[in-house]
Amino acid sequence: MISYDPNNSSIIIDGNGVRHSVFEGAVFSRLVATMTAQRAAAGENQNAADAYSAALGSAQTSINAGRHADAPAKPLMKTVTDEGTVTMGPFVPPLADLKPLVVTAPDSGSIVTPGVTNQADVQFAMIQAIFNKVCGG
Repeated sequence: MISYDPNNSSIIIDGNGVRHSVFEGAVFSRLVATMTAQRAAAGENQNAADAYSAALGSAQTSINAGRHADAPAKPLMKTVTDEGTVTMGPFVPPLADLKPLVVTAPDSGSIVTPGVTNQADVQFAMIQAIFNKVCGG
């Protein structure tokens, strides 16, 4: 990546470590234009990653609440080489994906009490419970 010399002079260091000064005219102008494009691409990539993270967070919140949500489309990362060539490709490191809902609650079992099938059985179970409570049996 093209950058200014660390001492903040008007000297630019290209990707190969070669220093260029303002007196080199066209070479210096091309490097400044490329450096500006690289910085703009970095800003665009940051904005795209932030917007994707916000949309992904919203979708993940819906999934965590048990509702269906589609994942947002992943943006492409813009890269500008030291020669000024612009390419688009996947982000490095890769952007996060939606995490599926994992249900960790234990099985609640059946709400039907086995063995109690009619009203007479229910009445007998109630009378037996009262008898056991009163008589201690």
